[in-house]
Amino acid sequence: FPEYKFTAGKLSIVSGKALIPTEISVSFPLTPAELSDPNTLYATAARASSWVGQAEDAVVLLGKDWDKSTFGKSLAAKVIVPNASDQEGLLSWPLRSIPIAGKTVAPSDLETSLTKAMTDLRKKNEVGPYSVIVDPSLYGAANSAIAGLGDTVLSRFGKQISGFQYSAALDTNTGV
Repeated sequence: FPEYKFTAGKLSIVSGKALIPTEISVSFPLTPAELSDPNTLYATAARASSWVGQAEDAVVLLGKDWDKSTFGKSLAAKVIVPNASDQEGLLSWPLRSIPIAGKTVAPSDLETSLTKAMTDLRKKNEVGPYSVIVDPSLYGAANSAIAGLGDTVLSRFGKQISGFQYSAALDTNTGV
């Protein structure tokens, strides 16, 4: 993992760390007819920029292993990441899945997993508030009302979780 420090609520990379810049791109050949159609140009460029943004997310989180997740494998055929093997991600591959009882995440599974993760961090003297990045399905589960209670899993943690985001770069039922 990259070295970091957390001071006064701000996360920063420790100076002196060698970070390798990369240029992520998408190649999309166009026919002469497509070049003269502004709607086609716009749609193609928008799709390509979306892929570049998603690849950036995957490279930042997973580093050289960015293309090993299910999402990364599908994205790898669309984008060019020249020095991906030199990249150091914030997470280690393989990611651990949140244990679930069925095919969908029960609110209790997610709540238990988040509680355990925060407990583990506190044991390492990493006291919150915490930021969480999960796959899109867990993000939806965390923000959905719990049946019969009217609150969400995320709301139960109050100010302990200051940031809760999702990334398609993470496989189903994974997060950090």
